[in-house]
Amino acid sequence: MAHTPSKGVWRYRHDDINLTITLREKTSIIQQSRRKLDKSIAFEFTSKILGERMTELITTDNICDCLYNIQRMNIVQFDVDEVLEKGDVVLLHITQDKRITTEFANDINAFTSWNLHNHQKVTLERYYGGFALDKHGKFNDYRTHQRITFYSKELELGSSSPLYFHGIYRIERELDSKEKIRKALHLGTGQIKVDDVFRSNSNAFLDFYSECVNLDGIPMPLTGGTEDRVRMKLVECGFDPKHPDRCDDSKVLAKVEHWLRHRKNPRTGKKMVYAARLLRPYQQYLQRLRLKDAPTITREDIVEFFDTFDYPP
Repeated sequence: MAHTPSKGVWRYRHDDINLTITLREKTSIIQQSRRKLDKSIAFEFTSKILGERMTELITTDNICDCLYNIQRMNIVQFDVDEVLEKGDVVLLHITQDKRITTEFANDINAFTSWNLHNHQKVTLERYYGGFALDKHGKFNDYRTHQRITFYSKELELGSSSPLYFHGIYRIERELDSKEKIRKALHLGTGQIKVDDVFRSNSNAFLDFYSECVNLDGIPMPLTGGTEDRVRMKLVECGFDPKHPDRCDDSKVLAKVEHWLRHRKNPRTGKKMVYAARLLRPYQQYLQRLRLKDAPTITREDIVEFFDTFDYPP
């Protein structure tokens, strides 16, 4: 069933709040040394182009309306049908809104925090009542970096939040290259058309989430040290396990990071590198301590959550 991409945003950038259109000109030499000007248009837009209908997000039902609204701005003229038929999708931000309770959102946060995979490559940060889950590639190469965010739209917008967003939690998957789009949507090589995105049968949310989180609900061991070793170093750096609420996690972690940066490799005698990566087990240990109770939801609850794509009432 082609549901995941149909709630997406076509050529969307995470920090975009307005429509952005750029006109690019390319010059190429053709036969008899004559120059031919090849003009191409690049659209970057979000569901805000739909105006009052922006809560629908961008779907197969309104993608034409998005392009017609751009056309009415009279910035540049183009053929809507030709864009849909020949346009190449190079940047995608898949988005889904869900109306859930705060309690259920907290359960998802707890399940995610407790069951992370490989802490050397996967990081978890708090984000507007939810989380930002990042998977880093080799040597933190941005070309292989991937991210999914789960957060309260109401908390993100703050006091300016419309009534509609009360209780709405948004899931987003960033795909900032054609290679990532092909992999996430299970597409072949060549041009990526708009129709290819909307017809994809993949579940880009669950696929990525399951790469980072153990869905069987068994906490993974901390990479880079045992629980006791991590706890002992945190205590040395000022953490009080008997009164954790009195401790400032940021100050404790700053001392741990300072220790990591000045520690020498026993084999080479040189200072250790990638201190930020080595710090993750300590961050994860503190995150678990901050959870009052173990997660109460199961694998089935998580799969159903990421596998259901209905519009919020």
